Amino acid sequence: MLSITLELDEQKINRTSKNGPIGVNENLYRQLINVVSRTEQRAMTVPDLRAHLLRLRRDTRPHPDWLIALGVGVACAAFGRLMGADWRGVVPIFLASGLGQTLRWKLAVRHINVFVSAGLVAFSSSFFCALASGWAGSRTVPIDMTAAVLLLVPGVALFNALYDILEGRPTVGSARAVSVIIMLAFMTAGVWMAQSLLGMSL
Repeated sequence: MLSITLELDEQKINRTSKNGPIGVNENLYRQLINVVSRTEQRAMTVPDLRAHLLRLRRDTRPHPDWLIALGVGVACAAFGRLMGADWRGVVPIFLASGLGQTLRWKLAVRHINVFVSAGLVAFSSSFFCALASGWAGSRTVPIDMTAAVLLLVPGVALFNALYDILEGRPTVGSARAVSVIIMLAFMTAGVWMAQSLLGMSL
């Protein structure tokens, strides 16, 4: 969801629209903040703004999907070790979370509901990780399963929710916070379903 507020003197115009999967692109975010700042100072005309936004869209490319999946796998495996996973569980966590990220992107491209997608990815990643960890002889399978779904933790959305609330936009912030809670609920449900299917005690 994209929310834009235009303010001129005493008047404000709010517009909200849906958008597709955009991921997290910190470089683009910084560039857009700079554009907004320059626009507020009236340092850009409308044609200049349009040309600049088109140039940003063309030049600010996201990382390749395989590199993102690789990075997600490394991050989840590292968090798994911090959470107490043994070394035999590291590779299963790495593989399961990398596959989970790939599945997540495939579902996003097909415009599957983001919460349903989170549940499916959580189930698939944790189930695959449990099987692989058991095969590898890991003694920390429940921790491995949890670490394999850390890619779904909505950290950016939670940060934005808190930021909006603290900046005096409680309605937008509360809406973001609710989406974070629902996302966590679907994540938990996915892992729970995988553990139930495997007959594991929770």
